[in-house]
Amino acid sequence: MARKGVSEVLGAVLLSLIAAVLGTIIVVFALLYSNTMINTLSKPKCSFSIVYVIIKKEENSKYELDPIVYNSGDIPCKIVQAILIVNGSAFELKSIDYTIKPYTYKLIQAGLEIDEKTLQHSVVTIRLVSSDGTFRDYTIG
Repeated sequence: MARKGVSEVLGAVLLSLIAAVLGTIIVVFALLYSNTMINTLSKPKCSFSIVYVIIKKEENSKYELDPIVYNSGDIPCKIVQAILIVNGSAFELKSIDYTIKPYTYKLIQAGLEIDEKTLQHSVVTIRLVSSDGTFRDYTIG
């Protein structure tokens, strides 16, 4: 029984067709990925800083820490979390809801409390997190 093969011309055409289809698929995925990245990178992000922290003594020998925040960006910043970090570990987490208009200062009453001994003998950091994931730290002491 004689075996017949595919002619060289037909083989070359099939390989070229397969390469063209695979190349088209790769180009389409690359374009979709680059458009996604461009949209992500071009979206304005929240730009804020913690300029000062007011330390108020409460009646129960605890201190309340309230940061003052400045929004230096062109869009409003929505602050959604306040985290109290003591010696590198998260000590207290509060969900908050403050929107700061562009180019304004705002006192954030975060409700973060700490006792006097910890405040005096530890590295205390306040971290604020915005709704788009941007965060800023302020270390006391």
